[in-house]
Amino acid sequence: MAEPPDLDPPPRVGLAEPGPFLATISRRPWFHHDLDNFDTVEMWALVALCALSRKERPDDIRCDVYERGSSRAGRFAHAVRFTEARDAEAAMASQTDRTVAIQRVRFGQPTAKVAEEIASLAVPGADEVDSRDALAYVIDELLRNVIQHSGDALGAVVGAQRMDAGKGGYRRATVQVAVADTGKGIWESLKIHHEVPSAEVALEKAIRPHVSGTFPEGQTGSLNNAGLGLFFTSEMAKLTRSRFLLASRGASLLLSSDEEADTHAIEILVPPGTGFPGTLAVFELPLEIVDRDALLDVIRKRASERTPASSGRTWLTYEAPPAAVPRVLVRELLDDTTTFEARVESYRAGLSAGRPLSLDFSGIAILTQSVLHALLFHSVRVAWAMGTKVYIECASPAVRSGLDYLESYALK
Repeated sequence: MAEPPDLDPPPRVGLAEPGPFLATISRRPWFHHDLDNFDTVEMWALVALCALSRKERPDDIRCDVYERGSSRAGRFAHAVRFTEARDAEAAMASQTDRTVAIQRVRFGQPTAKVAEEIASLAVPGADEVDSRDALAYVIDELLRNVIQHSGDALGAVVGAQRMDAGKGGYRRATVQVAVADTGKGIWESLKIHHEVPSAEVALEKAIRPHVSGTFPEGQTGSLNNAGLGLFFTSEMAKLTRSRFLLASRGASLLLSSDEEADTHAIEILVPPGTGFPGTLAVFELPLEIVDRDALLDVIRKRASERTPASSGRTWLTYEAPPAAVPRVLVRELLDDTTTFEARVESYRAGLSAGRPLSLDFSGIAILTQSVLHALLFHSVRVAWAMGTKVYIECASPAVRSGLDYLESYALK
């Protein structure tokens, strides 16, 4: 059999710019690579590479990834037990106290232990037991959420790393958590019970509450599978001004924040098709003192508020608006955060007075549900109550999917 080609990734791989690394893997999903050739590599990329190189994978798709410990990146991979996890050897503790060693988790096996270990890395204080337990719950839910999407017989690979403030571009001490598998991917998983026309739409749906490939849309799952892991972690990233990456077959979604402006943005990575041969989820959580219990309460409230109703009411219309209907360019609206709330209130007042409105989403590939919520939640309720039309123009499939979801809970 032919030898796999060299991966030839960028020399520095970090979550600030995951696109080049993921684009390389998308173009060349079968490869070999010496980890010592990296200048720097973060935990999430090692977790991804470990999942692709597990020894039980068939020869024609198993990647050959190794370390010799002759560079800083190679020594880091050695310290976090990359080789042991790749070769399914007994899990061992990391050689550095700022990481949780790379290890495997399988479907149907308890994930609480590794979740507790990661939570302890993020919340080490002896007097913060409740916060640590709450965070462990979120991480446990994430691990189970990713594993149940995957259908990967080998389960998943997980690891975590604490980033020190002032190093590697991090302004705050932060914990990075990553989980990866090589299963069928989110799009294929959701097709069983959901309408998903593209990989991008699948990612947009996957970060909603109570979304899973194991139960139909509109249901909330079971005690053991509530479909909340990706929602909880993406919402935590928004509320703490952190980052969240979700990559799967065919597409990747990156949620990032501007710490100074206290805003967040979401993007589909380019070029189109940039993804991961399975599913890769990464989120970061700052270690600064915050009320983590209150944070989780906010997220739980959002999950409850955004649980779809069974009524199936709709009001937004995608037909062409009459020429006299005022048009709002959503991109311009979002670009000026200082006037956003005032302008939303202005067009909401117009809807209340019976004046129709057109929202033009030109140039926007995807929006977070939080932005769509701020943009339209109260307005669509007012419009429906008053019988005032709201026209939607130039919405991408991912944006339209988000708007459909908004209606499902706004009009319940």
